[in-house]
Amino acid sequence: MIAMTALEEIKESTKSSLEAKQHELLDLVGAGHEEDINVRDTILDLISDALVMYKTTVAQVRVAESVDEVATLWQQLRDVYSSTLYLWQGLDAVFGEGPRDDLFEYCKATFQKLERASAQAYEFHA
Repeated sequence: MIAMTALEEIKESTKSSLEAKQHELLDLVGAGHEEDINVRDTILDLISDALVMYKTTVAQVRVAESVDEVATLWQQLRDVYSSTLYLWQGLDAVFGEGPRDDLFEYCKATFQKLERASAQAYEFHA
């Protein structure tokens, strides 16, 4: 078994947290708790985890040994952001055309920017 670096451990832990928060958000929304303070906290946690993953990937890229490794790191991150955006599309469908909470829209925009940035970095290094 290959030992994980500290950066890999941070990234994996953050990815697990991000996935857990996605499920928690879906559960809260599914139970009709859209206005609950826990929804707000969960969205803030999602943003925080997304930014930690991005910064951790930047740190991993700095110590990567090859361009292929760099491309792989960006592709993996893009995949995580893409799956989160998929979740957001589902939440958009649940909420319909009604007014959106500013935090909800900010989180969506943040994931769109991070997904786009990681996709561009991948394309540059691929």
